[in-house]
Amino acid sequence: MLVQDLFFSFQGEGLLIGLPQVFLRLWGCNLSCEYCDEISDHYQDLTTDAILNKINEYLPKKPHSLVLTGGEPLLQVEDLKKLLPNIKLPIFLETNGTLPLHLTEIIDMVSFFSVDYKIGYEKEFIDFLFLINNKLAANINTLKSQVYIKFVVLKDFNILELQKLVKIINKINNKIPLVLQPVSITKKIKHQAKPEDLFRAYQIANKYLDDVRIIPQTHKFTGLK
Repeated sequence: MLVQDLFFSFQGEGLLIGLPQVFLRLWGCNLSCEYCDEISDHYQDLTTDAILNKINEYLPKKPHSLVLTGGEPLLQVEDLKKLLPNIKLPIFLETNGTLPLHLTEIIDMVSFFSVDYKIGYEKEFIDFLFLINNKLAANINTLKSQVYIKFVVLKDFNILELQKLVKIINKINNKIPLVLQPVSITKKIKHQAKPEDLFRAYQIANKYLDDVRIIPQTHKFTGLK
């Protein structure tokens, strides 16, 4: 597997913020978002056994779960099918939500889902969300603790796209939480979202959804990896 990093730390964003986790950051992505802060040309080609051994070394730290992140982890779904059955931790998938057919290959092995909404991939996102909703919707309390959608709020963000997103979520299941994540400064992003951007985003989403939260990337200012 093409691995960019494998480490123990604490979740810095989303609904599980602050929990101890093992992070398996897989290399490669099918998109190129301007606000991405994980672009790298450096990776290791590791066997699934080597990855499993390293993950097991972190178990004494009592991590809550293993985070599959990237890049886009579902690009390496065939290797994940071999790795995940041997993991002794719940699996947390962080994904851009554009590869629903890949998700079907491992969805039964995943317990937690963080799904981005990417402009131009509405059909894929809808298919993705239907799959997760069908897996978790039998128990609303479970659904609200195990899946959330993430929308990165840029300065002067696209209001129409956010409206489109919240209508999609509302149609599938308005109990699914939406995290509005203020954009972080990167090489390409020079300006953060303004407070009025965040308030506007919240007001739009709150009209349609039961659970809307503004949560920044806390590891950016705590110094945690």
